[in-house]
Amino acid sequence: MVDGDALLRRAPERDRLAYFAEQVKRIVFDLGKERIAGIVGFSAGGIVGLQLMASMDPAWVARRPLCLLDTYAPRYNARRFSTRRRLVNLLHHPQETLQRLAARWRHAHGPEADDDGDAWAMTAAHEALQDDIARATLDPRGIRATLIRSTEAARRAGVLRRRGSNGFDASRFRSLAVVPVVMGHMDVIQRGSPEVAALVASALVASAPQAHAEVPC
Repeated sequence: MVDGDALLRRAPERDRLAYFAEQVKRIVFDLGKERIAGIVGFSAGGIVGLQLMASMDPAWVARRPLCLLDTYAPRYNARRFSTRRRLVNLLHHPQETLQRLAARWRHAHGPEADDDGDAWAMTAAHEALQDDIARATLDPRGIRATLIRSTEAARRAGVLRRRGSNGFDASRFRSLAVVPVVMGHMDVIQRGSPEVAALVASALVASAPQAHAEVPC
């Protein structure tokens, strides 16, 4: 498991997404890439997983699935961070939107002046990572993916195109299976984690039985 916040604290100001993918790739090689049964990424971590797999040998990718845990396509992020979308979010989710905007401003103008400067800095860094994702160009050809999709989060997201796949174009993947779950976005890794873990295990076994057999018990 990769600690995303720990990586984000060490990430450069620019190209955070590329830094994440490179660090995860280094971990894969340190562990031994043949021991990896598959890649699982939650939220933005799913985009990192896509970037990682796109950079790996096609033969390796063909035998290992990618599980996207309520990840949204970059196109959605680009729309989400547009001025129009920010205004819509401000109307529907004023507290959350104002907190994010304040975090960006305080980080840019000296978060050390705040008692909770690190929290503001982390929120701003998360926002900057989302900006990187919005600009990302993905090539999922050859990738077999399973998207475990929160139906509750989808209602809030407001995706207009390819709503049933969180904005992803399934035709660009080798295969993309969508599994809806009735829970919130954070519940995917919290309250609903036992159900999601079972779905991930099923996807790993069904999609890549050979790679799964290589992982020592």
